[in-house]
Amino acid sequence: MGKLGLLFVAAFIFAGGFLLFQSNEVDKAIDVSQSARQSELLARELAHSGLNEIIAAAKNIEDNSTWDDIDDFMSQVDYPVIRQLDNGKYKAWLEAGAGGEAYFAKAEGYYYYTDPVSGALDSAYHLITTNKAMIPTVDPATPVCGDDGVLCVECAEGEECAEEYELHVTFIESQAGWCSAIFLQQYIPDPDSESGYTEEIGLVFDSGKNRDGQSTTFSQLLVPGTQMNFILAADADCSEQGDTGVVYENITWTACGYPGGPYGGEFCHSHPALEFETGDITDMTEGTFAMVEQSSFNENIWRIAFEDLEVFSVDQHNDIKINGYGNEVWELVPLIGWSYGGDGWNIDVQGYRDLEDWGNQPDYSDQVIEIELVPVEEEEEEPA
Repeated sequence: MGKLGLLFVAAFIFAGGFLLFQSNEVDKAIDVSQSARQSELLARELAHSGLNEIIAAAKNIEDNSTWDDIDDFMSQVDYPVIRQLDNGKYKAWLEAGAGGEAYFAKAEGYYYYTDPVSGALDSAYHLITTNKAMIPTVDPATPVCGDDGVLCVECAEGEECAEEYELHVTFIESQAGWCSAIFLQQYIPDPDSESGYTEEIGLVFDSGKNRDGQSTTFSQLLVPGTQMNFILAADADCSEQGDTGVVYENITWTACGYPGGPYGGEFCHSHPALEFETGDITDMTEGTFAMVEQSSFNENIWRIAFEDLEVFSVDQHNDIKINGYGNEVWELVPLIGWSYGGDGWNIDVQGYRDLEDWGNQPDYSDQVIEIELVPVEEEEEEPA
């Protein structure tokens, strides 16, 4: 074989070896990617297992025990739950929600695996939390008017119950670019109704903004057992401002529009303070776009703080509710998950979470009201 032939053979051998090397490297990369992906899925499954276990433990206490407040309830749940498995583990626990009326269940899963290339031990991690605040009912054996007594017209334990209550509503803060109207939704006990109640919705504040200190007293009286709810109706272009004749059931909802673009007419979306998905008003939970807090000084006073925008996800709302305001950057934080990076809430002099005005994270300072139930004293009959 001549020199030229030898050169061809050498080139062929080199090319074949290079292609084999490339193939091996691609196979290794695929192995690493598949192994990491499978491990992430297994870590997620472990986290879900932990979440299901802690929710079941909390539900067992809810169904078979009694408690004074959310701290007492959580103290009866055996947590954190930690389960060590062959190639992984999970940990699950409870955290108190905004206002001390609810809790969130959280869980994290770890799956350990060997890197197929380096042989080193590595791990995958996943964090999961309930997407809504969970509020236990006071006594499952006795029907209540919803949501652990939140926004409920009921008597304090051991006290004589008034026959009627007068409702006072005051704007205590309003830092909004949009206008909004506030409606009162009532579920009034009605033994003649198949559902057991009659629903009524009425206007409390007509559409407006920046109206700190404005107040109103309802002329109608509320009877014990009435479940209240308050609804924010966003009016982006303030076209309904000053209209006191708005009927909630007759509203034509339109697209909101946003700054820099066209605004919709009339009202564009509604945000209830409380939500229920089961059709049972005794199963209400705090709405995604609201924070409901009971006064530390008077159990007949609540503050409701609304977020009027719908540009943030449920996870972003929950992060603010649990961790407080962050740096407006939604990012993946090691060992925590996606978060704005808040490190807790400051408390104002009234005992509520201290609200601020932010642009790029939920702030709940857009429309803030405080409501108070005042027992109506019966007039004593004068002796004849």
